[in-house]
Amino acid sequence: MPRESTDEGKLREQGYIRIETFCHAMDTWAQVCQEELPTDHEHHRRWRKDFEEHWRFIRLAIAKSCLLDRLIYGGEQLRQEMCPTHQGRWSGCNITGEKPCKCQHDTCITGWLPNPDDPKSQASFRVTLLSNLLSGRHG
Repeated sequence: MPRESTDEGKLREQGYIRIETFCHAMDTWAQVCQEELPTDHEHHRRWRKDFEEHWRFIRLAIAKSCLLDRLIYGGEQLRQEMCPTHQGRWSGCNITGEKPCKCQHDTCITGWLPNPDDPKSQASFRVTLLSNLLSGRHG
């Protein structure tokens, strides 16, 4: 891992780290927890296997979470008002170009209306149709 920049060092002095640094540290920690050692007893080997299954589940949930994306990268607070149309249910991604619902965040139909005082944030990733990529249109 490259040496820490001066900015990163100043953040750490204040008790903060960058989101990407935190995520990398968590993934590194989880990887090490899963690696079997020659000195492991049967109980510890089973623990590592259980950890691996749980971590895969949690890591996938983190990667797929529009809510977590909005909370961390978008600076939003937990949305309080249920969308009258989608009733608090995540309803996929609007990739058809239809008029977006008020509960939509980028392409993600969240099921919850944005809070009036929250910043208007952008998703940290964008869903793109494969056909758009193949035809050279990005959007």
